[in-house]
Amino acid sequence: MSQERLGNLLVPSMTRAAISNIETAKQRVLAHVLVDIARVLSVGVTDLIDTPRVPSASNETEELRDRLAAAELGPNAVKNLEQSIKRFERQNRPEIKGPQR
Repeated sequence: MSQERLGNLLVPSMTRAAISNIETAKQRVLAHVLVDIARVLSVGVTDLIDTPRVPSASNETEELRDRLAAAELGPNAVKNLEQSIKRFERQNRPEIKGPQR
């Protein structure tokens, strides 16, 4: 579907340039417009949102633990590193934040 056709099917309609700007993240899109775009395209709203993949801290921790075991470090070194990793994970846990002011 062309940008122009998509824009014409929205209520209220949008210009081809506005659709292009939304696609390239040069223009913010209001929630109700996003819902309308999803309706016109017959997809879910979540299909239109690019959500970054957040690596799993637990998988990374397991991988690091396996590497440390393979390196044959002493038990105290492994324990200290695991504690450091857990502390880092707690401090850097992704959280949902409110609007920036």
